[in-house]
Amino acid sequence: MSNEVKTCLLHPGMLNSCMQVSGGIILIKNILDDLPTAEKKVAEYIIKNPKKIPQIKITELAEKSGGSAAGVVRLCKRLGIEGYRDLQLRINLDVNKNFHEEDFSKLVPGLPDDVIMRSIIKNNQKGLGELLEVMNPDLAVRTVDAIDEASHVDIYGVGASGIVALDLYQKLQRIGKGCSYNPDPHMQITSACGLAPGQLVFAISYSGETSEVVKATREGKESGARVVTLCRFGKTTLSELGDIKLYVPASEPLIREGAMASRIAQLTVIDILFSILVYRDLDSAVNHLRRTLDAVKGRTSKN
Repeated sequence: MSNEVKTCLLHPGMLNSCMQVSGGIILIKNILDDLPTAEKKVAEYIIKNPKKIPQIKITELAEKSGGSAAGVVRLCKRLGIEGYRDLQLRINLDVNKNFHEEDFSKLVPGLPDDVIMRSIIKNNQKGLGELLEVMNPDLAVRTVDAIDEASHVDIYGVGASGIVALDLYQKLQRIGKGCSYNPDPHMQITSACGLAPGQLVFAISYSGETSEVVKATREGKESGARVVTLCRFGKTTLSELGDIKLYVPASEPLIREGAMASRIAQLTVIDILFSILVYRDLDSAVNHLRRTLDAVKGRTSKN
């Protein structure tokens, strides 16, 4: 069990400062549809009975859910947490902060315009709240380290994730970081074949199953480059290729009107990484930002 979790257990009054270890229910809901039968039984029981979980032993949970103790352990591992006690703490924190969620992602015919507006805003807010629960600060720092250390960053993404890839490309360009992004997925694959050790792949796909992005990432990995992936939470083909795996909440179905909350969450991850990167060497970053702004505006830079 982590020291942070132990601190929360020993000092209940510090629950608010330990909120980053909450989100157990959100994590489970994010991967529910992908779980094997035995683990899914456990997960569904937890979702339906969150208040009971902090009070029952692992064997009792297994019996009540129709699963098994081994299934509970496997579920914890799949969630990326340290064990059943850690899961109990997370669920307890969810309950204590009156965890609830509304589904704002499904729009039906005949809705008034103001309801559509509120639904989109609420769904984006909900997605960002869940991002706070699934994003690991240590992995964010490791990603920034990888970007900082790489001699070149090759960025992949198509469709809505291509918009996110372009945003990362523009941000890195503005602070003088060597990088490339081509919206043509075939050119992404071609570029990946020319990478080398010491370089970095940053692959973005909400589904984690976009064939062109998976292919480019696999080629980049075979070329010797290190790989960062940004996908929906859970096990996907793309995330399995990642040396560093970043996640956004599985807040939208894969078949949807358009990438909305997922795109906002992905862009927020990019903003976080960029901000950490900038503040590591603020003077240098500001100089680059000022020079690029002056150049675009047609002004002469003042050093």
